[in-house]
Amino acid sequence: MNGLVRFLKAEREKRGWSKEEFAHQANIPYGTYAKYEAGTALPGWNNAEAMANVLGIEHFGGVKITLDDSPNRVHSLMDVVTSWNISDEKKSDILLAVLKVMVD
Repeated sequence: MNGLVRFLKAEREKRGWSKEEFAHQANIPYGTYAKYEAGTALPGWNNAEAMANVLGIEHFGGVKITLDDSPNRVHSLMDVVTSWNISDEKKSDILLAVLKVMVD
């Protein structure tokens, strides 16, 4: 189980939500969310932002993480990470590191 999968599952379970409830709260199709938690897909920025909002993660390094506030900065970061020739598991670990910083 990769880091992002563990994080999503732990945060969801901490709130007492089923996968279906979490997907509904984030307005993400259940099948899509299930793939994230199974580790078979990585979320794009819109779904990552939606999940972060549901989890109450609003800031990264003191900067509010919304597409409206800083679209160029956010898209640049995501473009860089997704363009790297590394495994999806490593990309997942990077997303986990970013989410952990936002939670702390």
